[in-house]
Order: sequence, then C-alpha cells, then structure tokens
Amino acid sequence: MLNALFVRNELVSIKPSTEERARAEVLTSWIQNDSVQMYVYSHMLLCPNQDLCFGDLFRQDHQYILRNQTQCSSCSCNEDCVRKRNCCPWRSYRQDPPSTPVFITYPAQTSSNTSRFNKVPLNCRKPSYRFQGFVKGYFMITSCPHPYTELDIIRRCQGSQNNDDFRLLQPVTSSITNETYKNLDCALCNGESPLSLTPWKASISSSDLDVFQIDSAEKLNQCLFGNLASCSVVFLPPSQIQKNERIECLMDREMTNQCNVSHQWRNYDSDIEKGCLMDFVDPYAFCITQSYIQTYKNLFCAMCNVGNWTNDLMIECTDPLHVGNDNLISFSVLLDFRETYNKKEIQTKLCPEQQVFDPLQVSLPFNSTYLESPHLILIRLT
Repeated sequence: MLNALFVRNELVSIKPSTEERARAEVLTSWIQNDSVQMYVYSHMLLCPNQDLCFGDLFRQDHQYILRNQTQCSSCSCNEDCVRKRNCCPWRSYRQDPPSTPVFITYPAQTSSNTSRFNKVPLNCRKPSYRFQGFVKGYFMITSCPHPYTELDIIRRCQGSQNNDDFRLLQPVTSSITNETYKNLDCALCNGESPLSLTPWKASISSSDLDVFQIDSAEKLNQCLFGNLASCSVVFLPPSQIQKNERIECLMDREMTNQCNVSHQWRNYDSDIEKGCLMDFVDPYAFCITQSYIQTYKNLFCAMCNVGNWTNDLMIECTDPLHVGNDNLISFSVLLDFRETYNKKEIQTKLCPEQQVFDPLQVSLPFNSTYLESPHLILIRLT
C-alpha cells in the first residue's frame, strides 16, 4: 500500500492512499444513514487505527511514517465520553440485524464502570496566572455537585480567578480516584479525602523580584496579587499526570469552531456544517507549514475550511517547529507547598481527638481553613 507523500515549504505530510480510500468505502457501505456514513467514512479515512464504535474488525489500519500519531484526537465510544464532550457522534447508531454485517458489534448501551464521576463534567483549564508563555491545558473538575450545600467552599471552588489567594488557582490530583480538580475546595466538595490529594507544584517567575525570596504562601500572594504585583505562576502537574496525554486539552479559544473561516470551502454540505457546529470536541490539527498548524474543534470543522477535504486533509505530518516554554524551572523557582507531616500528624490536625474525618459525608457542617508553613498546605476543620 502506497501513501501519497506531499512536501510544501519543508512540510512533509501523508494523505490517504488509493487502497485506504477504497477500503474505507467498502467498510462503510452497509451504513444506510447517509449522514452517519459520511461521518464514519471521514474518520476511518483520516483518523485511522481508532475504535469507531462498531467492533474490533471495523477499523482502518495505517502504518505511520512520520510520527506515531494521527492528526486527530480519538473520539470515544464509552459512556463517560460526555465528560470531555468527545463522544463519537454515531456512537448510538444501530441498524436491524438483517442489514448489519456479521463483523459489526455494537457497544453496550450501559456502562460497566459505575464510577461516581462518569457524568461529572470536565473543563479545560490552563494552570497558570499572569504567565504569558505557552502552557498546556488539562481537564479538571471545576464545580461542586448539586447536593453539596457548603456555600463558602462552593464559592471558592467555582469562583473566578479574580481573587487574592494563589491556593484557589492551585490544582490538586487525587491518588485514589485519579481525578484532577481546579483547587482544593473543588476536591473537598466532590468527596475527596485531603490525605489523598497532591497539590501541583508552583513555578514562579518575576520580572523585578528575586523569586528565591518567596518562601511562604503570604509572600507568594503578595507577589501575585499585591499593589505592585510582579510575579506569574504556572502549576506543574505530578509525574503521573505529565505522562497521561489523555487529560491534556485545548481551550475553546485555541480551536477554530466554525465553517469557512478560511473562505476556501468550495462545496457546501449541510451534514459537514452540522458536524462542525455540534457539541463534539475532538481536535484535528491541519498542517499548513512546518512552523504553523491550524487546530480545528473537530474533523468536520477542518473539512469545511479547506477547498476539497478528501484531497486536502492529511493523516499525518512532520512534527511542527515549536517555540514555547516547556522548561519553566530553568528561569524560575519551583515552590513545593505540600505537607511534610506523616498521616498520623495530619489526622491530628484535621479532626479533634477521637474523631475521624469522613470525606464521603459531603454535608458535614464545617468550615475549611488552611494551616500553612513555608512548605505546608493543610486543611483544618472547625
């Protein structure tokens, strides 16, 4: 099988081969709904090697040449896909058995995963404040569940970034549930135990201040929010998060989410436009030159911003030249405001003697305040 290799301004891209196009047409020919057929065909052609919700035998295999990933993200067939808004649009499509090929298997309509987070929405956030360089976005829980009633914690969890406490900006990750939260208060109102939470480290930079003098939460707040604020902060995820690309994300403003913004779309197609406008976030990266990539909200938005999508879009391209700040520690100070006490000492500070903190009792009548030292952030229940 030969793939067409294109070179433009030193950009090398791979487009679907004749054989891949023919195979995608054959594999999707049984789909009776024209809109669904087009949606599935385009993903099989341009986003190969992924689950397309019709079983293991229904996929397009592609041998990557330039890099080990497609230009697409992977839409999801799982029940919890609503969290990231990346459900494959045809996920629930069914046909009667007589019209369904024997190699097709439909996913179960109910989820075998009974996690309480299955329908808790995730939002994409950049863990930074006043920082002007490149920062990755991460999926986080940013709200409290409806049954929760502690208004002060809800306010601190769901409030805007216009505040004077860096801890409201500092994400935390649970070692038990693997969920990441916008801040400590969001974790508490979602039933997480403080003992399971890892705060993200703060990487501080300043234009006119010796950042090595910042050795407490008070000094950091003054540098970030004071009258002469001169600091910026980027919060760095724990190592288990850094290795998990599935929780990385793009902000809505970083993606094109409308048709024909390029003014190049030649043949209007209502199904493609509908696909672009639906609440379906599955970014597609269109390589323009080696130094510039245009990112679209989903494949359909890319399809309606080129002249002829079947000829113009690629499966893969060379890695772009990227100028960013991935190594923040080289010019900033890394502050680790994490507890240094053992669990017994933490438990003593969390609750009075002979009492045990139960994070599952989300309606506990308590107010949460912080105990702090230069390298310590704890919670005190009063």
